[in-house]
Amino acid sequence: MPIAAKNHTRTRRVSLNEPEFGDYKRCGEIFNIGRPLLHALAQEGVIESVSLRRRNRVRGKRLYNLQSIRDFISSKKEGQNEPA
Repeated sequence: MPIAAKNHTRTRRVSLNEPEFGDYKRCGEIFNIGRPLLHALAQEGVIESVSLRRRNRVRGKRLYNLQSIRDFISSKKEGQNEPA
């Protein structure tokens, strides 16, 4: 059964089977965006990401919020007609 998820200006239907986060490989499959661009967008605060890391470890797993990527792409689509 789908649930309603609030987007900035509209409500989008989200399946319970749809993941909220994905690693760079999953983002590449869905959006065709590579790791360097994902990292840069997350550093700029344009998309949301989290790092899962065990205590006292240097390396971890970075996950990206898929809805924030969708919102970013939608904002670019909607903003195409605006002057630069």
